[in-house]
Amino acid sequence: SEESSMSVPLGTKTNIMSETQVVAAALTFAKRYAFCNSFGILTGDSDDDGKSFGAEKKDEKKGTSDKDLESRALKQIELAKEKQDVDTLIKVDEYVQKYKFNKGFKNKVKKLTNEAVGKIETSQRS
Repeated sequence: SEESSMSVPLGTKTNIMSETQVVAAALTFAKRYAFCNSFGILTGDSDDDGKSFGAEKKDEKKGTSDKDLESRALKQIELAKEKQDVDTLIKVDEYVQKYKFNKGFKNKVKKLTNEAVGKIETSQRS
């Protein structure tokens, strides 16, 4: 394992944000970036604080495609299975379930991670 720390400054409060929302936004950004950095996941798009929500992408070739992200998640699952790393399996599944992946892929990851965790836990009991 490897530990590191970082400071997360709070963003600027806007007219529509409460103090609680400013803290929650900083925490959400920190979690997202910590996860992506620890697994080497590149989103390809800059974070615009939700300004592009619902807007069409202007350049589909720019950044990392959904297939690339899916491939990386599956590779992380395989590596975690080899290392019998239950924590990483759970983290990858949580990430996939939370973010923009389609339902079929989410179900596939849930099945793969549950099976892997079950096998690891069974082998550790033996």
